[in-house]
This record gives sequence, C-alpha cells and structure tokens, in this order.
Amino acid sequence: RRLEECGAHRADSLILAGDVSHRPDVLLETLQIAARAFRTVHFVPGNHDLWVRGGGGGGGGTSIDRLLEIEATCARLGVCTAPALAAGAIVVPILSWHHPSWDTEPDISGWRGIPPVERCLMDYHMTRWPPGVRQEDGSAAAAVDELNDRPRAGGGG
Repeated sequence: RRLEECGAHRADSLILAGDVSHRPDVLLETLQIAARAFRTVHFVPGNHDLWVRGGGGGGGGTSIDRLLEIEATCARLGVCTAPALAAGAIVVPILSWHHPSWDTEPDISGWRGIPPVERCLMDYHMTRWPPGVRQEDGSAAAAVDELNDRPRAGGGG
C-alpha cells in the first residue's frame, strides 16, 4: 500500500514474475495496487497463482480456467501479460508449468520413507486440470505451454 502512497514509481515499469498468491482476492488487490503505483505492470502467473483448491478459489474450475481468469483481470486493469517494451527492454511473459522430464537427478537411495513427489509437492494437491491433462505425464506442462501460441492482449509500455 505504501507504493500507492509514495507515488515515487509512477514513471517506472514493474515486472511481477508470478507466485503473488493462491488467493484470488489477494492477487486482485496486489495487481490493482501495482497498476496504480507504476506506469506499466508486466505479469506472468506462477504456479501458486494457478492453485484452485484449499482456499485458492476457482470454484469448480480448472487451473487453466484460473489462468484465463487472471489474464482477463489483468486486461481490465491494464496489466500487461503479452510481450511488450519496458524502458527499452523487451519483456516476454512466458507461461509455463513444470514437466516431469526436468527431474534428471537420480533417485535417492539408502534412505527409507521418502515419499514420492506427488505426495510432497503442493502443486499436485492444489491444482485441478481439464480431463485428460495431468502433471504426472507432462500434459499439464504442454497444456500451459500451448497457451503461449495464442494472441494475448495487454502489450504496451
């Protein structure tokens, strides 16, 4: 809130690189404050922003629905979610989700009782994906990546 009060950043651009909040109300308030405090705000959602269970909002929707809702909110607020210029730099918000093939480390051996990642990583519990889309097989990563291929509103700066 002090950002709004001080007014010192009205000529600046801000890059919000995701994981603002799993709560839609907190994310909305943060984007509203940032949009009032900075000349230009560039935002790309992080994994926590796409949580839809356990207080994450989204009702019966999926994490893809949540992402599209976030983009619509950003468009209403004038927050950039598309590639744009910012003070001579090109800002390219790329949507992504972690893929199981990125885990190239060998499994830990010699320790007992290490639960599988699906039981430990909150993303497996807090997200909901459309039918046929799963984190375990990489299709969630592919579904999010495909969204980069469509035109997005909100460029500028």
